[in-house]
Amino acid sequence: MSHLGSKQDERTPPSELLPHIAHQFSVYLKAGLEFDSVFQDIDPDLNINGLDDLLGLHFILSGQTLNPEQTERPIDGEGTNNIGVMDFLWLLPPRLRQLRTTTQRQTQEFNGEIRGRIDWQQTIKTRYRTGNVDAPHYACQLAEETIAIPENIVLWELLNKIQKAYTEATTIVPEDDGVSWFSPWQGDSRLAANLEAARSNIHLAELESEREEQVAVSDRMLRNVLESRSPLYAEAAELLQWYRDLQDHEIDPEEAKDLLRRRLFMPPTSDNWAEDETPAFFELYWIFNLLSGFGAPRRNLITKGTHCIASWTVDGSEYELYHDWSGGTKFDFSESYLDRERAHALAGEDRYLGRTTELLTIQEQETEAVFGHRRPSSKSRYPDFVLLRREGGTVTDIAIGEVKYTRRGQTAAKGLEELYRYMIFARDMSNSDPSYFTAGPNHFETPNVYGYLCVDKIAPKREPAGNVSVVQVGEAISPPF
Repeated sequence: MSHLGSKQDERTPPSELLPHIAHQFSVYLKAGLEFDSVFQDIDPDLNINGLDDLLGLHFILSGQTLNPEQTERPIDGEGTNNIGVMDFLWLLPPRLRQLRTTTQRQTQEFNGEIRGRIDWQQTIKTRYRTGNVDAPHYACQLAEETIAIPENIVLWELLNKIQKAYTEATTIVPEDDGVSWFSPWQGDSRLAANLEAARSNIHLAELESEREEQVAVSDRMLRNVLESRSPLYAEAAELLQWYRDLQDHEIDPEEAKDLLRRRLFMPPTSDNWAEDETPAFFELYWIFNLLSGFGAPRRNLITKGTHCIASWTVDGSEYELYHDWSGGTKFDFSESYLDRERAHALAGEDRYLGRTTELLTIQEQETEAVFGHRRPSSKSRYPDFVLLRREGGTVTDIAIGEVKYTRRGQTAAKGLEELYRYMIFARDMSNSDPSYFTAGPNHFETPNVYGYLCVDKIAPKREPAGNVSVVQVGEAISPPF
């Protein structure tokens, strides 16, 4: 990021903006700085889609990584051990050497031989079932060692839950993303290796083959294993119980705050930005400002490649709010080289528009014919946020927002230019004949098409023309529709 050097930055600092949106930041999954002072008095809003994924990440990132030589979990200042998934896995390999088993008697049928203790009652039933009471069929009880005891069943269930959460996490946070808070699980991860080794354990793996015959881990079984004197089993039961509580969304306020403190949920921040640079947190400030006018919309967990911040339905109308969205294959917000309407040019026109038309035509034709290079259909431009309203699947209203973290008129003017461009070129690409949202003669006064230029603090000489508003920090965006 560019720094301002010794020049004083007069823009509203993040410490004043973040408290207004901190309770909603749990939707944004990015690496960033911690603002413990901001979150101290915040009650996070966890009304989001993808909450189970969020809690799964919270689960597998619990605890601490240890030094390679450590064989015990360190005791904190209060004389207690804080148990989490990471330190549980770290200490797991030597503990697995002490797995408990039990001996149980199983009845098996033999023909012409006796093994173990004869079960005469079952032997008689077997002979009558075969139709020959004099046949040398014997039912014998054999003593066999088994791993299928409650303690191991709880442990196996926990390992499967950790594996499930880890697998889902890798789809949310790709390994090449360089996200520091997920690094204990990435690359040459001892945690992942220990988990894989435990699930491949020759004894525990027997439980997988018997899985269909097993009874699910009941609350009673869990309570009994919690009382085990073995740290391996007692901790496994404790973590499995916590996992179940998370999946039931039984989250107390303090634990919800811990979600925010994990540094998972804030985009990158810095002390300084250049005047033309807009950090993601400032864009989110305005997005959540707009959302606050719509009651309680259900937000989405925002991860890499996801742009829909929230979607909800009111009185049959469907709303979608996007951040940093190009429109995908269904919408576009920039001028198209191929949409030139040459039929409307005047005969013999050779001034700017006509020459531009000829230039674009020959550029497209010749670059492809000579070098096999196809010119893209549009420039890569898209707004900072887009709000859509649909009726019966058709977009009836659209609001477009451009955000500039500035107090300079020059930077704000550039943002206004971009906003007008997005509005006039915005079109629905879902059919073979793309249709623009605005219509002449007064394009920017087209009903149901709105624009917002969101800035820090600035004093415009007058309000912008058309359905466009300039909003500043401290002001609310009224729902446009």
